[in-house]
Amino acid sequence: MSDIFISYKREDQDTARAIAEALEQAGCSLWWDPQLRSGERFDDVIERELNLAKCVIVLWSRRSVQSQYVKDEAAHALKLKKLVPVAIEEVELPLRFEGLQTLFLTGWNGSASFPAFEKLLEDVGRIIGKPKKREIKVPQKPKLAVPSEAEISRKPTPPQKSVSTKPLTTIPKRNWLSKVFSGTATYGHGFKATGVLDEYLVRIYVSAVVDEKGAYQRAVEEIETFMKSAGYAAYEITNQKYSYIFGYYDYTVKFNR
Repeated sequence: MSDIFISYKREDQDTARAIAEALEQAGCSLWWDPQLRSGERFDDVIERELNLAKCVIVLWSRRSVQSQYVKDEAAHALKLKKLVPVAIEEVELPLRFEGLQTLFLTGWNGSASFPAFEKLLEDVGRIIGKPKKREIKVPQKPKLAVPSEAEISRKPTPPQKSVSTKPLTTIPKRNWLSKVFSGTATYGHGFKATGVLDEYLVRIYVSAVVDEKGAYQRAVEEIETFMKSAGYAAYEITNQKYSYIFGYYDYTVKFNR
């Protein structure tokens, strides 16, 4: 059972996904229709999850105010006293919901510190209780074997490589087929800058048969490829985060020249 059910119009899926990810990062468990499994009856699953959820967030947009499905889900949530209406566009709300206090996430930049999003967390928390942030396990860097003095004396000191000044490159985009057949797939857009100098984020999507160790090994391969192409000499994985809902590991990587 999930704490939160998100109701939205299909055309607003990108916004719904961004809100879902932000809520998940805040520690909320939630359900929305991309989690439907093959073979499940759409209406049956929607009704079950709508009834089991402690809170229903309805996203109002120019499209959803015209959707009978969204309005029916909102009316059912209102009847069960667990509706949290959120406007993602400047719209005229359906008559039945005009008198309800509605949060406006128009202009939201995706930040958890955005005032309207903080208010959303506050309103949701009053219904489901304060979300508990998940503990994040950070994998330790593999220890390198220290060569003996004899080995060092036998090996000549390699010439020091000059640092490349070429721009950072990206890893080629992989589609969903690579996730199914190879077990893992990268972020799709290569390494994503975090705003901190020489710090980047790489995302590894995993299939159901891949464990944390497999995802970590794939991340190390991608990191080392990127490190060589970008002219870095070393790296350190400073953080790891796993998304239970969307099935990916995020690795924050600090590079050194």
